[in-house]
Amino acid sequence: MSLTWNKVEDLVIQSKIHSDTRPIKRLIKAIAAYISNPDDDAMNHELVNYELILKKFNLQKDFSDQQNLEFKTLETLADYEILKIQDEIESLKSHLVKAQENKSKKIMYDSLAKSIKKVSSREKSARKMKKIEKEIQKLQDENNSLVKAKDVRKLKIEKLITLMHDIQDEICIVHQEKSDDVDDLTEDEEGMQLF
Repeated sequence: MSLTWNKVEDLVIQSKIHSDTRPIKRLIKAIAAYISNPDDDAMNHELVNYELILKKFNLQKDFSDQQNLEFKTLETLADYEILKIQDEIESLKSHLVKAQENKSKKIMYDSLAKSIKKVSSREKSARKMKKIEKEIQKLQDENNSLVKAKDVRKLKIEKLITLMHDIQDEICIVHQEKSDDVDDLTEDEEGMQLF
């Protein structure tokens, strides 16, 4: 709680009023004078003055108490307003964070939308896909025909190899028969020569 210049002046004045002994000294002198001379009105005058000083002091005290109460009320109200404003600041911070998140999402979605727009349309993509599918089908047909041609050639080669083996076997058999015939002939000739 900081003191303002006005509060300091009020405190100085109040301490002077509390510590000012002149009115009491005057009252004591008036009482002493009254005791020596009861007809003197000076004491009544000093009593009235002192009573006025006390009333003034009580009024100042009441005013000071009222000001302190108002100050405390204002201080409580200020504290309440500060807390309320702090809550609003926190609320605004959370809204700001949400807004920033939404903004970053929007930026991300916008960039994604731009990249999607760069991609060709569905119809164009569908046409390209059909064209590619036709090319794939054509290549598969060519591949199938090449596989069939390869299988046919393989069969022909296998038949040719089988035929060649058969011919070789035939040649071997014929050659064997000839050599058997030649052996038989030579034996017959030898046998004939022996006779």
